[in-house]
Amino acid sequence: MQLIQVPKILRAKNDLEVADMQKVKIGSAEIYMAFAVLSEDLENINSRPDAVIVDLFDRSQQILTGAVSGINKGIVCYGKSICSYVKEPFGGKIVDLKYGKERVSNALAYSPLIRQTKAFIIRKGSEYDSFYSYIMKYTPIPMIRELVKPLLDHLVSQRLVGFNTSLYGITPEEAEEWMYELADGSKCKLSELVVMRVSEKLTEQYFAEAMKMLYEKGLIKLTDKQQKPFEVSSIDKYFEKYGQDLVNEVDDVVVPKIDLIGSSEEYALKTMRPFPQQNAIANGAVAGLKDRSFQFLNCGMGVGKTLMAFLSIEIRGVRKYMNTHKGATLQSAYSSRDNINYRVVVLCPGTIVKKWGETIRDNIPYAKVHYIDTLADAIAIKDKGAARNGREFYVISKDTAKLSCSYRPAIGKITRRRVPAKYVCAECGATKEVSGNVKCACGGNHWVQEFRLKCSKCGRYKPDKMSGACGCGGNWLREPVSYKGQYTSGCTCPECDNLLWDYSKSEHYFPYENPLQPEDFGNRTNRNSNCYVCGASLWTPNVGNLGSESSAGNWRRVLFYADMKKSKEKTAWCYAGREAEFEEANGVKIIGNSKESLLRKIAISTYMKKQLKGFFDYLIADECHLYKGGNTGQAQSFCDLVSITKKQLLLTGTLINGYATSLFYLLYRVAPWLMKKKGYEWTDEMKFAKKYGVIKQEFEKSGDDIYLQNCRGKAFGNRISVQPGCSPLVIKELLLPYQLCLDLSDLSQFLPPLYEDVVSVPLEPEILAEYHRVNDKLQYALKTPRGRRCMSDKLQFSLSYVDKPFGRQPILSGEDGKPLVSINNFEEYADEEIVIKGYDKRNKPIWQTIDKPDFKLLNKEKELIKLVESELSEDRNCVIYVEYSSSPMTNITGRLKKILAANVKGLDDKEIMILKSASPSPKKREEWIHKQAAKGMRVMICNPRCVEVGLDFCFSELDAFGNKVDYNYPTLIFYQCGYNLFTLWQASRRSYRLCQTEECRTYYFASEDTVQMDVLQIMAEKQVAAQAIQGKFSEAGLAAMCKTVDAKVRLAQALAGKTKIDKRKLKDLFDCSNRATNSMSETEKKMLADYKPQPIFEEIMGGLKYSEDIAEEIKIVDMASLINSESMSVQMMNSIGDILKGVEVEKVKNSHTVGGQVNLFAILGATV
Repeated sequence: MQLIQVPKILRAKNDLEVADMQKVKIGSAEIYMAFAVLSEDLENINSRPDAVIVDLFDRSQQILTGAVSGINKGIVCYGKSICSYVKEPFGGKIVDLKYGKERVSNALAYSPLIRQTKAFIIRKGSEYDSFYSYIMKYTPIPMIRELVKPLLDHLVSQRLVGFNTSLYGITPEEAEEWMYELADGSKCKLSELVVMRVSEKLTEQYFAEAMKMLYEKGLIKLTDKQQKPFEVSSIDKYFEKYGQDLVNEVDDVVVPKIDLIGSSEEYALKTMRPFPQQNAIANGAVAGLKDRSFQFLNCGMGVGKTLMAFLSIEIRGVRKYMNTHKGATLQSAYSSRDNINYRVVVLCPGTIVKKWGETIRDNIPYAKVHYIDTLADAIAIKDKGAARNGREFYVISKDTAKLSCSYRPAIGKITRRRVPAKYVCAECGATKEVSGNVKCACGGNHWVQEFRLKCSKCGRYKPDKMSGACGCGGNWLREPVSYKGQYTSGCTCPECDNLLWDYSKSEHYFPYENPLQPEDFGNRTNRNSNCYVCGASLWTPNVGNLGSESSAGNWRRVLFYADMKKSKEKTAWCYAGREAEFEEANGVKIIGNSKESLLRKIAISTYMKKQLKGFFDYLIADECHLYKGGNTGQAQSFCDLVSITKKQLLLTGTLINGYATSLFYLLYRVAPWLMKKKGYEWTDEMKFAKKYGVIKQEFEKSGDDIYLQNCRGKAFGNRISVQPGCSPLVIKELLLPYQLCLDLSDLSQFLPPLYEDVVSVPLEPEILAEYHRVNDKLQYALKTPRGRRCMSDKLQFSLSYVDKPFGRQPILSGEDGKPLVSINNFEEYADEEIVIKGYDKRNKPIWQTIDKPDFKLLNKEKELIKLVESELSEDRNCVIYVEYSSSPMTNITGRLKKILAANVKGLDDKEIMILKSASPSPKKREEWIHKQAAKGMRVMICNPRCVEVGLDFCFSELDAFGNKVDYNYPTLIFYQCGYNLFTLWQASRRSYRLCQTEECRTYYFASEDTVQMDVLQIMAEKQVAAQAIQGKFSEAGLAAMCKTVDAKVRLAQALAGKTKIDKRKLKDLFDCSNRATNSMSETEKKMLADYKPQPIFEEIMGGLKYSEDIAEEIKIVDMASLINSESMSVQMMNSIGDILKGVEVEKVKNSHTVGGQVNLFAILGATV
């Protein structure tokens, strides 16, 4: 039984006459009422009943509209009020009905009690089922049907639930004839309707108390057996106690695609032996790709995602060879580089392009690695042809793939015209419901304004049922239908010439919304990317014409300051002649034109999409979370490569960034069929967020709202935003079938210990006092017009000032550029003096620093010195992360180097290096780190964003004499932390890799009683929430998934409230997010017990070591196929005889004998 909230009446009498009804008075209006459904108030027994449904008629729609708005004030019939007064207005719908030649307006109004889920319309006899539906839908109470009857009987006796219903104004005979449609589509007689009322006093706590009382009285029970008390203090304890029972229950209902298999007989690498867990993931990926096109490897940092990705592809290649060659063995599969053929394109960050190539080349036999650095490299692939030639890997940087020419708006005309009512199919007249170039159900794809046909001769309009020409002989001409003659100005589409509307809206646009203006085309977004009507792109390449310079037409790229502080410059497109409108719309001042590149260049990914279809089998997208954008260049490049590959492996360690929408476009690009099946179009990002995430919609209170609507206020047109928070349904419905998870804790038996700790340091009293003074000033300024945009300044100050309380300039207002708050500088701590050297051509200051010999150390710096000295004394190299290194006023990298060199015993200045963001380039950072390590670097200071992807702090290099030298930086120190989870999580695992042999230690520094402690708590919460997405469930993780406050907002709240963070709870959060459990399921234990070390190429080939010479020259004989052929056996023996001529067999026997027999492959290896 379903509960109804929007009533609908189906009448049995079509010849109903208004005169048969009784007149009632509502407010000052007298109107006809067919009937009213009344219900008794649960709390006020002696009061008049409440009207729940009222059916009204009148010839005047205006009178009827006024009457509906006044029902809440009471209905008077024959001088007597029949219902009570309620505060909120009724809702409902007005329709026009035709009875014979007479037209009548009808309103079926319903009480706000229905909207507030305090009253429900149900069928008589379904009381228990309906109440069960109410519990399951509107309360968090777990319930089984068997317990509903005693519970409902008790609640009815306590007048917390009631079913008292009466009909007014209708006879029993009429009530038997009139029908009512319920939510499930079934119909029931009006006489069978019952109103179920639920009291506000029925809280979750009362539910629990009522259930406990009924249980103690023996009125409800789950089993006749004696039960022990249920005592569990938290979800974590519940999982710990009943986890295995839950797993057993899941095993009964969930059939895995493949068992957990920790070994494979379908591949051999050159020298590496993967761990059983890595084999299990690779086998799972192979099974997943069997019947679907994509697979997520949502695995933790350092577990070997690269290895597992190309391992999955290699297994599929070997399996294909085995299936097509009967009797083939793994040895025969690897007997020639031509046996297995596939082509892979790898899309990865630029910092690890070379690393990807080296890892593939070092592990996969016969693999050929190519790098796509220019368009010429992509063209060479086309020249080479689609035929596969062995194992081919093409590695391309995500930045290289996306680079193309710049784009400008293609809009050339602004027009003034009437607002169309809607857009319809030119063929059948069906209404267009979604944006873009979609086909109508009739097959047409040409959409036009809503129109009606008018005779060119007599001027009459064509009736709907009339076919053929007009009787006067005239032709039917289209006449657009518009809203009340409204005119509006806006941009028009260069293709279909219709007004342009917000393309990001999935539903048809609101007719009273303004069309897009030129000021909406400053930069390309989802709103202005395409025409709503025809789907045409509204942007065109901004390139130079051959033989002449290009002109952007009416558009120019302007330069302006982001605010009046003039601290940051921005650029945007501006329509010529509308500079004033641009400045007003954006609240900025144009300061000049920006020079745009007119380079004629096509993105490499675009070329590959157009020219290389069918050339590639697989796409490996590393760090796929970077491609989550809807309209970014790198996301589009990813989409291009998806379109030319048959299968996709998507690798990431941080799939979700806390927002449910981070999955939307990523899933739509790899699995549009899945998203369409779920009911989502490309523009349904907000609809997706409503189901799987959290949204915020702002309302404006207005007295002019339409009374028939849900009267919460009038919603702002575009003020709907996505907030942090992710429903666990994401795991169940979208990720569980398509992702494989592996965490470093799953490999804990192969890893050294990981130790993480929070180092909280008390701040100097005078600095703390100034910190709070400035924050209080900024908090007050936020409420004033001059300071309304200073939130980012406040956060920047709060996070960085305590680490550098000197050299600070006043915080300026973003509205007028004048000082908002002055800051006291503690120059006794300053190691340098920042002075203005001069001004650039835009009158911006040029800063210069002058070193000071004597200065005091901060408490935090003293703790850092102690820690670094302690770590170096154990011969443990360190990496120190500093977040705020972009501005001279906040950058402390040079200061830390100076302090450590002067105060840490045995540490020389040359042993401390700073990795800068600007140099070396991302592609050369790994090489730079290796060179500095070889020169004796013991401490490295850098921004965590410089090393967050692909760089390892545990590596080996060959010295000048060819000897292998190991380098290790097992201690990581976050001296400052930002609030980007991706960056923190990735950077914190740079040393904790599978090749690590030493204990890894990570320290997080924070000043007590400051927002730095809040940052650590937010990061810990986000981390355990992300682990829940990866299958690592905990009480903290599930709670953090549902957090609905953005990190910046949380920090602002912390600053406003001066919250104190419990250091013990903060430490517990980090323990929860990083605890490596040693407990394993029985399946995992069995997998490890059955595990045998994976054979490598040399062992598969009978002792023949892999080398490039062997790969080129040796063609190993396929024994299985030769044995089945007598003639081939003779040829084989003759070939062996030729090979053995001149070979010292005794020498071979002595070195390659097993049980007195000569190993044929060893002999072949000895003859080369």
